[in-house]
Amino acid sequence: MNNATSNSAVPCSVGKIHRHYAPKFLGQLPKLVPVRRFAAALKRHDWNRNPHIHQLRYSRKQRISVRSERRETFDTLAMVMIAYADYNPESDALFEVMCSVEKLAELCGQLYRYDSGRKSYDPILHALRDWEQANLIVIDRDFDIAVKQYKAMRIWIRPEFFHGLGFSQHELRDVVASFSRWMEKKGLKESYQKRYAQHVLRLARANVASLDTKHKLRNLLNKLKTLVIGEDEALKQEKKH
Repeated sequence: MNNATSNSAVPCSVGKIHRHYAPKFLGQLPKLVPVRRFAAALKRHDWNRNPHIHQLRYSRKQRISVRSERRETFDTLAMVMIAYADYNPESDALFEVMCSVEKLAELCGQLYRYDSGRKSYDPILHALRDWEQANLIVIDRDFDIAVKQYKAMRIWIRPEFFHGLGFSQHELRDVVASFSRWMEKKGLKESYQKRYAQHVLRLARANVASLDTKHKLRNLLNKLKTLVIGEDEALKQEKKH
C-alpha cells in the first residue's frame, strides 16, 4: 500500500500538515469497571478546563485554549491509554500502558507509513510530550549507544491524569480497590499476575527502556502507587514480597 495506514482513518485536507489523518479510536474498551468509569469521564471532559494542561500552557506563554486538532488527539489517545492501562494494584507500578507508542498511534489512527517504509506518528509524540510536561504521565526513555537511537519507551499514567478527569484521590483509590476485590472474587488475581510477568519478560527480551538501574524513577513510581492505594496496602504488599 502506498502512503496508507492499516486502518480506515480519514485523510485530512491539504494545507499546513499538523497530522496526516484525523484521530479515531480503533481499539476496543475492555469490559472492566475502571475502564468504563474513566472512559465515561473522558467523554465529558473539556481539555481547555483541565488544570494541568492550563498550567502547562500558561507556563509556556501559549494561548490557554488548546486548538481543536490537539484536543481531538488528546481525546483519542486518552481513550486508548485508558483501555490499555494496568489497573492491578499488585503490579510493580500502577497504570502502566501495556503497549508500545507505535501501537498507541495505530489504535489512534495516527500511524502513517511513507512509501519508503518509514513510519510517522508525530501528533502522538507531541501529545505525550505535553502530558509528560504537565505531569499527567511518566515516560521512561533509554538511548541505545550501539545503534545510536532511542529504545522503545515505557509509559505510566500518573494519578494527576485521573484527577484532571474529575476523580478525587479517594475516588481513585476506591476504583483501584474495587478492581482488586473483583479480581479476587472472580479468581483472576493469579491470571493478572502472570499477564504482568509475561509483559515484564517480553520487555526484557525486546529493545525497551529498562528500570534496572533507575532507582530515582522506581522510587517515583512506588510513591505514585502508594498515593493511590494507601500506605497500609503498600506495606501489606511489601510483606508478601
